[in-house]
Amino acid sequence: MAEIERSLREHATTSPFGEVAVIVTVEPQVTSEQLEALGLDIAQRFERIGTVAGTLKGADLDRLAAQPGVLRIERDSPMQAL
Repeated sequence: MAEIERSLREHATTSPFGEVAVIVTVEPQVTSEQLEALGLDIAQRFERIGTVAGTLKGADLDRLAAQPGVLRIERDSPMQAL
């Protein structure tokens, strides 16, 4: 099972139908189709670094984390310039 960021786990528990922006770290063999079938709405895929950015409902978090080849799921937050 994939590692899930603690704040994301808390969000999923309190808001199972709310969507949250996530970054998912995956092994190369995991396809976009597999991730989408598990509820991830993909915004962008970064093949070079093995990550996918998208949105996910809290209720779909555990299903995605259980997918073989999914290594980590964390919140995606806006970046700000310093």
